[in-house]
Amino acid sequence: MTRKPIVAGQFYEGDAEQLRAQIKGCFLNSPGPGMLPGKSSERLIKGAIVPHAGYMFSGFSAAHAYKQIAESKAPDSFIIIGTSHTGGYSSISPDDYETPLGTVKLDKKLSLLLTDHTELVEDAAPHMQEHSVEVQLPFLQFIYKNLKVVPIVVGHTNPVKLGAGIKEALKEYGRHVCVLASGDFTHFGFNYGYRPFSDNIKENLEKLDNGAFAFIENKDTKGFLSYIEKTGATICGKYPVATLIESIDFSKVTKLSHYSSGDISGDYNSCCDYISAVFE
Repeated sequence: MTRKPIVAGQFYEGDAEQLRAQIKGCFLNSPGPGMLPGKSSERLIKGAIVPHAGYMFSGFSAAHAYKQIAESKAPDSFIIIGTSHTGGYSSISPDDYETPLGTVKLDKKLSLLLTDHTELVEDAAPHMQEHSVEVQLPFLQFIYKNLKVVPIVVGHTNPVKLGAGIKEALKEYGRHVCVLASGDFTHFGFNYGYRPFSDNIKENLEKLDNGAFAFIENKDTKGFLSYIEKTGATICGKYPVATLIESIDFSKVTKLSHYSSGDISGDYNSCCDYISAVFE
C-alpha cells in the first residue's frame, strides 16, 4: 500500500516541477539560508527539529535544517516523528509515502525493530489525515535520490519511554539514522486560543520559545514539558521534540532559524513561531 499525499497543492505545490522550484526558493530566498546545499561531508547530524506548516511560511526555516543535513554524512535512514493534530494514538505507518516527487520507501527493517523495542504498532489510520510527516518528504527527496524512512505519528505519549525504546532500536540497527522531530513552536492568537500578551507580540513570542529551547539545549525533557505546561505555550511539536531528546545521544544543539509567520504575513495577531535546529 502507498499513502497518498493529502496537502499537495495546499501546503506545498502539487506539480513536481513547481514543487522543485518552490523548494529551491526556500533555500535561496530570505528568511532561508540564501544558498542551495553544498557537498556532503563526514559531519554526523543525529537529529533535527523541522517545522511543518505550509512552505510559504515555514519552508524557509526547514531549508536551514535540510541544508545542514545535506552537507553532512548521508544517513542510511530517517525516522520522522510527526505531531498528531487530531489527538490520535501513536503509530508507525506500514505504508510507503507518495508525494509529487515520487514514492518514499518504508525502511521495513528499522520499522520492525521499533515495534520490537517500543509500544508503537504499525497502523495506517493515524497517518491518513495527518500532514506533519508528509511535508518533510519533498525536502528529503530534493536532497536524496535513494531514501528510506520510518514515519511515526505521536499523540499523547510518554516521550521518555518512547525515546528510550527508539534508542535501543537504533543501537540494534547499527547504521546512521537521522531522527527528525516535526513540529511548530508557539501558535499565538484567538484562533489558537492563546493570547497571553497583547504588546510586543513578536518579541514576547521569541522570548517565550527561547525559554523552551533552553531546556532542549540542556537535554532536559522534563523541564521542557513542564515549561510548556506552566506557560501554556502552544508548541504542537512538544512530544516529537521531547522524544527526539530522549532517543539520541548528542553533545550539541545548533539553532539555525527562528522567526514568526507574522514576519511573512505581516499579521502578528494570528501567527506561529518556527524553529529549526540540528543535533550532533
